[in-house]
Amino acid sequence: MRGRSLSLKILTFALNAFWRSLWVLNAFLLFTAVILSAVFLVLIFIDRIPAPDSVCDMIRSECAERGVVADFKAMSFSLSGGIEADGVRLRFEGTPEPFLTAEKIDVDFWIYRMFSGDFAFRSIRVFNGALGSTFEGAEKSPAFSKIYLDLKKDGGWWTVEALNFRCGRLAAESSGVVGAAFSPREFADNFMQVNLSSSGGDVAYDDAFSDGKSPAETFDRLLEKISLYNTYFEMFSDPVVIFRFHLYGGDDNMFSAYIRANQARFKLSGKEISADKMGLAFRYEGGRESITLQAFADKVSGASLPACDNVAARADLLVSNGSYALENIELAAKKISYDGMLIDNVSFKKDYIDENEFGRNWMFFAALDIYRLGGKLSFDSSYSLTAEFGGTLNPDWVLHRREFDNVEELKSFSFSRGINIDGAVLYSPRNSVFKLKAWVDAQDCVISGIPVENVSGELLYDTPSGMFEGKDIKVSAREGWSLSGSYRQSIDTNRYFIKLRGDIRPMAIASFMAPWWTRVMGAFSFGGEKNFPRADVSVEGTWGSPEFIWCYASTEGADALYGGEKFDAFSMYVWVNPSRITLYDVEIEAADRRAHGIIEWMYGSGGITTYQTQEIFLVSTLNSRELIALGGEDAREVLDVVRFSEAPNMTINAVMQNPASNNGKRDIFNVDAFAPGDTLIECASLKNLRFNARSDKLITQIDNVSCEFCGGQATGSAVLRKTGESMGFNGEAFAEKMNQQKFFEFLASLAPGDQSENSAENIEGKSGSEGGNSIVEGGENGEISVSISLEGDVKEFEKSSGGGYVNLENKDLIKLNLFGALSRAAAALRLPFGSFDITYAHSNFAIKDGVVSFPNLEMGGAVMQIKGAANYDFMKDDIDATLAILPFAGIKTPIISNVVSVINPLTNAIQATVDGQISDPKIGLKVKPANIIQSQEKIQEEIRSDL
Repeated sequence: MRGRSLSLKILTFALNAFWRSLWVLNAFLLFTAVILSAVFLVLIFIDRIPAPDSVCDMIRSECAERGVVADFKAMSFSLSGGIEADGVRLRFEGTPEPFLTAEKIDVDFWIYRMFSGDFAFRSIRVFNGALGSTFEGAEKSPAFSKIYLDLKKDGGWWTVEALNFRCGRLAAESSGVVGAAFSPREFADNFMQVNLSSSGGDVAYDDAFSDGKSPAETFDRLLEKISLYNTYFEMFSDPVVIFRFHLYGGDDNMFSAYIRANQARFKLSGKEISADKMGLAFRYEGGRESITLQAFADKVSGASLPACDNVAARADLLVSNGSYALENIELAAKKISYDGMLIDNVSFKKDYIDENEFGRNWMFFAALDIYRLGGKLSFDSSYSLTAEFGGTLNPDWVLHRREFDNVEELKSFSFSRGINIDGAVLYSPRNSVFKLKAWVDAQDCVISGIPVENVSGELLYDTPSGMFEGKDIKVSAREGWSLSGSYRQSIDTNRYFIKLRGDIRPMAIASFMAPWWTRVMGAFSFGGEKNFPRADVSVEGTWGSPEFIWCYASTEGADALYGGEKFDAFSMYVWVNPSRITLYDVEIEAADRRAHGIIEWMYGSGGITTYQTQEIFLVSTLNSRELIALGGEDAREVLDVVRFSEAPNMTINAVMQNPASNNGKRDIFNVDAFAPGDTLIECASLKNLRFNARSDKLITQIDNVSCEFCGGQATGSAVLRKTGESMGFNGEAFAEKMNQQKFFEFLASLAPGDQSENSAENIEGKSGSEGGNSIVEGGENGEISVSISLEGDVKEFEKSSGGGYVNLENKDLIKLNLFGALSRAAAALRLPFGSFDITYAHSNFAIKDGVVSFPNLEMGGAVMQIKGAANYDFMKDDIDATLAILPFAGIKTPIISNVVSVINPLTNAIQATVDGQISDPKIGLKVKPANIIQSQEKIQEEIRSDL
């Protein structure tokens, strides 16, 4: 019991002791809580603790030892280990103005290191700071303003969370990390050994930090150099620079810079350039020996320069031992427009550039719609350029330039697929020299209105001569002909020189030639497949002035169709100048027929616009159809009337006026012709006709006519006068020894209504009571000679007037139907008329109003004579004659003559009358006793008066 009581006492004592010790612990905890609450309240409500003056003086003293005078409005501590200074102004001793001002500078220290006396700062921040030279001051003239710096340090590592400032118009922001192993000097030696220009000359970067200079001088020197570089930013509108870096030392460094601006303006080769939304970028990555440079702009333009969109450039900058080079250079732009020309995109590339290797071997590429062009170019310090290139281009960029708007000829050029080109150029802006040499070819194009399958050639141009030249040009037309030649043109004067040779369809170049070409060549076509004339052409002229050209050409061809007629071969030479067009040595062959001549169009001083006269000289043995084909309507008008059975030999010399400008002048034609065989003119058939003629279309003079007519020989001349719709004539003719029958048949064909029953054809063969022997019966043995002078109108030939003499000789003249009627009348008088031969008839005659008058008609033979007068109305086929029959008047022997002299006066008292149609005349007899005592002349006069 006692033991248990002792244990209980001990336990009670221990329990009481525990509760007493727990109270002490609670009291300590309460005290601690109160202290912590107080500290917490201080941390919340008391952020900064003003620094004692002793601390401020200590800081100023530390700055003074380093040559810097520090001034600030206030300084405070933070319980986190930071020091904050407001209204900071720092200047170098001996200088009048502060080089640094800041609204606030906040420096944080590592607080746990502070207990061991290590005041290593952890971060520093500068608010609204400014930097300026020591003599102008950061307040009055800051070089850098609105500075915000947030810098952290952890051991040897520095982290720039932000460094933002303004320098002039430049706004900059940067951030990055600097490692403990990074050496600024090493970095500068490797990449920053640039020459900092000053007004006095070049000063190296190291000069800014060279020994012997005070900190103030070094600072001012550095600001001066920075301000010089800042002038480069003056070309930018509100530029912004963004800089990022990671500098860990050695090869483990990286930095990048990006500059952007809404607009930039600068000069290039003296020309003002504008760039919209321009940007520049720089980038370096450790382990590389280069800095990547980039530039870009949304749009670049300038006076007299192309405008470009989306311009971009990049290169790698190499820095080695103070020298610089670029590699992997690339330039590109899109939508380049210049003077109406648009390029979709263009790019340039080069592997390497340094101060000795800058302009050589640039590779370039351009895309222009569906066209592509690439090559290699080089240039020197004076921007003289040489280039080798190849690809496809659209010539419309040149042909359709506004400078050529007045050149109508160029509007007939079209290259839907462009041209393939491979060549080289040289350009020197210093002496304005441009040279081009290129080989081009094109397919499926149109040249001077000609559809061309393929064209190729070498192009040359140089500014000293101003001549654009095409050599070895070859043209293959879609329709099968081909040409080769050369082309030269002055760019300054638009004067051109063209030489072509090969096969060509004449009308293919009609649009290139003057209108005369179409008039001459338009009717040509050629038989056979791919049969085209051979041509050799030289043309000289001026684009825009087609009226002033010089042209020389020769051409030949075969199997040609012209005006519907076939010609086996032809050839000619062409000479053109502004005053005339001449086709000479024109040769045309059709079977064994030929034509040779010259054709000219004469123009005035206004060039080849409207011709004044056309002159033709032609020697031809072509037939009528061929002459009509060549001569057109003028020839048809003649040859529809004059029809040749064989091709005539003709020499034609003509001067024809332009109807639009002849001022009343008339065409003149001279023709010398010989037509072998028969020539039919209306109803007259002439054999072996020769004549020469001169005509001005109103008056035609025909001379030296000779031919075989109705079996005899005829000569003559005539004048034709055209008045309105009528054609008057006045002519003389002489024909001898014509066949009587043929002549009478010709006369019968002239009578109007010659298809009536009274025509020669219808009465042929009638005899006896139906009209006796034919008017032409027995005429095959007769010969007629006629001289005649006649005038009238061709349309009313039957009303012509004139006169002449006719002589008929025929041993069978008695067979005429007329003499058969006279024989019956004489038989009634017991005169043996039928026993006498009538072998001749002759008389002078006159023609008027369709009536032929024979006032001194005499017929007879060796014995008998018949004298009288007759009128024959050939329009009515009506004869009216009175004849005195002298049976023995032809006898001239003395004895018989005396007897006849007694008998003839007795027969003169009896006269025969003939009246009616010549095919069936009515014969009558009348007695006139008074005639016995009258002379023959008196009797003849009375006969004429009685008709």
